[in-house]
Amino acid sequence: PNHPDTFRMYEALESGCIPIGDIKSINRRRHQLGVVDPWGRIFHTPPPFPFVDKWRAIKRFVPLLLDDWPASQHRVQVWWQQEKRALITDLYDNLEALR
Repeated sequence: PNHPDTFRMYEALESGCIPIGDIKSINRRRHQLGVVDPWGRIFHTPPPFPFVDKWRAIKRFVPLLLDDWPASQHRVQVWWQQEKRALITDLYDNLEALR
């Protein structure tokens, strides 16, 4: 499949890191496949971490995240716990719908 979703994002979140997502491949794939905001279809709420289209832009985000550390890390982890709960709820709802 041609999709920006990757297990590396989830590894970073599970390990307590603040991931930085790649928006460039999303835009490239959106143009090719007509996909509309695939991250919006993956996550239930907007992620509280940055996305970059050029990796050299990372120089802007790292100092901002570190200046606000550990509050920035805490925001991401709270968001991630809520996302996992929403995924579990969706799974149960889908299983119930299949009955």
